[in-house]
Amino acid sequence: MTVESRNGISRRSLVKGAAWAVPIIAAAAAAPFASASGGSTTPSFGTGRGCATVGGAGHGCAGQGKTGQVPITVTNTTGSTLYFQVLATKSWIWGNAEPTAWNTSTSASPFSVWTDNGTQNGCTPKVTATMCGGYLSIAAAPGATLKLWVVDQSLGSSSSFQMKVQYRWVDAACTTVIATATASSGQILSSANCA
Repeated sequence: MTVESRNGISRRSLVKGAAWAVPIIAAAAAAPFASASGGSTTPSFGTGRGCATVGGAGHGCAGQGKTGQVPITVTNTTGSTLYFQVLATKSWIWGNAEPTAWNTSTSASPFSVWTDNGTQNGCTPKVTATMCGGYLSIAAAPGATLKLWVVDQSLGSSSSFQMKVQYRWVDAACTTVIATATASSGQILSSANCA
């Protein structure tokens, strides 16, 4: 028997509705892990804080000109220390076709990952640790939340843009705990210039 409120909405319906209200624009983590762990570790993009270095160099985390930069937040909801790995990125001018190629840490125009210390400039430290195939990796203790900036290659334009990030979670033995998935930023307005 379902317990209902006075207006006839069941708790189950209320919880289902609340799940869709969470403002996360990202692909879901692997379903078997999510059900086994009781949670997921899907990144959330802070699209409202995303910015582009629309002028010359000297702005944003990396100090590059006409470069997209988006904050990403992720929480390790498991009971073990895991490593969040950024595998690849792509960004493109809003309204253009999405590029087929991904930027990897070994590509000609690699992306970079920085610690989000609450500013769009002076981000520190830059993530340089790699493991399990040379991917940028950030340790997260159980329950820890990581706040990062992902900076892609130059867009060559100061228009609105979109970014996608491929990621996965591994343990210290390089065993993949959550398989590769993709998170998407949605549109970052051209007026959002990195200060």
